[in-house]
Amino acid sequence: MILLLATLLMAPIHAEARYKALSLVETGDNDKAVGKRGEVSRYQILPHVWKVYSSSSSYRNPAIAKTVARRIMTERELLF
Repeated sequence: MILLLATLLMAPIHAEARYKALSLVETGDNDKAVGKRGEVSRYQILPHVWKVYSSSSSYRNPAIAKTVARRIMTERELLF
């Protein structure tokens, strides 16, 4: 599963398709999803990680969630 997700995220696909794929894999686009470890939003981001990238706690807002996910992925891609 992790290898599939990494492949999807690193593939040269349109940016919107990348985040759509991540959302579908993580929660099936469910903005209300909460993971076993407390992950929030359709992208399943841990709240303490979310807070590094946003002062908002609107985990169920898909536009804000995408912005947070994009910031996280951009930084992680640069580190990779």
